[in-house]
This record gives sequence, C-alpha cells and structure tokens, in this order.
Amino acid sequence: MRFHKYQALGNDYIVIERASLGDADLPAAAVRGLCDRHFGVGSDGMLVEGTAPDGGFALFIFNPDGSEAEKSGNGLRIFARYLWDEGRVGDDAFPVVTKGGIVQCQVRDAGRMVFVEMGKASFDSERIPVTGPRREVVGEEIDIDGEHLRFTAVTVGIRTVSYTSRSSRRSWLGDWVVCSRRTACFPTAPTCSSLRSSVRIASPSRFGSAAPATPWRRAAAAAPPPQPLCAWVCVRVT
Repeated sequence: MRFHKYQALGNDYIVIERASLGDADLPAAAVRGLCDRHFGVGSDGMLVEGTAPDGGFALFIFNPDGSEAEKSGNGLRIFARYLWDEGRVGDDAFPVVTKGGIVQCQVRDAGRMVFVEMGKASFDSERIPVTGPRREVVGEEIDIDGEHLRFTAVTVGIRTVSYTSRSSRRSWLGDWVVCSRRTACFPTAPTCSSLRSSVRIASPSRFGSAAPATPWRRAAAAAPPPQPLCAWVCVRVT
C-alpha cells in the first residue's frame, strides 16, 4: 500500500488513495493497526481519498479507533495540501465531499497556508446533539466522575465541546479524557477542548480555519518541530 503522512498543527494523518485498496474495504482493525504508534505507521487518523458523485474529490476520515469521522479541520487541510503537492489542484478554491457535507478548500502562498471553510456554527442542541429540551447549549454545567465542568457545545459538522474546570484535581488532559467519554448528555462522543487554549471566533456565522499543513518526515534521533497549540480562526460574515 502506498501512503503519505502529513501533519497540521501537530495533528498527523496517513493519506491513502481509495484506488490503492482495490475492491476491498478498509476494516476498523486495519485502521487501528496502521495508526498504532508502536506497531504501525503511527498517526492520529487516516484520510482515504474517494471520488464524489460528480467526479470531484471525496474524503473519508477515520479516527485511530477505526470509527469514521464527519469532518476534521486539520485532516481537510492535510488532504488539500496533499492534492496540491500531487499537482492535482492549483491556487483556486475547490470542493471536497465529506460525511459531514461539502467543504471548500484552498491552498495559498505557494503551499504555505491552507484554508478550509468548515461551515456554519450552530449551538442548537438538536443538531449537535445534546439531550434535553431544544436550546442553545452555551455556558451549561455538568458533573462527570466527580468533576464539575462548565461547557459550551457547537457543531460545524464536527461536534465540539469547549469546557472549563475550576478544580485543579486533574490536568487539562485528564479533563479531556473524562469529557470525551460518551455520557447520557452527549449521545455521540464529541471532540473536546480546554479553554486554556483559546480560539478566537469573531462571529457565529460561517467560518473556516487556516494553518500550515506539511509532509511529515522522520529524521534519525530528531523529534518533529514544536507546533502551536491551536489554530486561529478566520471569519467570513454572510
């Protein structure tokens, strides 16, 4: 199997072409094995190129546990840069079909920056989803394993929960692990982030994220260069 490996803000993905799989499906066990950092290639997930109904680009995004994701900002940036490196796209924006909808992507500045339009932000509890009466899920509270958290949930095709904790009992990574578990409040496991790494959003309108995406290269006795903790967000008001 021929593959590529890229990183975007330290989030690394394996990229493969669907055609390289032939008629075979990609079983979850194979994804887990390839993403394993001890016995496989090692990555935070896999990006499998497909073909959209109109003949354009489609992308299947797999989590390291083998489950399929709807969207990934870093994954889409990586895929866009991969297409640019292969000479299959130029400077103009182009659509990519994902499980979470169509995303417009654009590679700029001779490959140094990749922009993706992730969609319209929504705090609607039914769209995210979050259980309970229909509402905007902003500044709510929840107790998980004895930890009191305040959270806001939003979706742009990716269910994201940003939260803060007044307790110092756990590290922010520990909070993330706890929050990521499926609970009665979140029927489907969301992506979680700590507000200690803040992301600026100027308007709850359509927005996209922009960041570098580069081929991942391993050098003997050398670690990958440090990356920023989070992406900055650019907003397009419509």
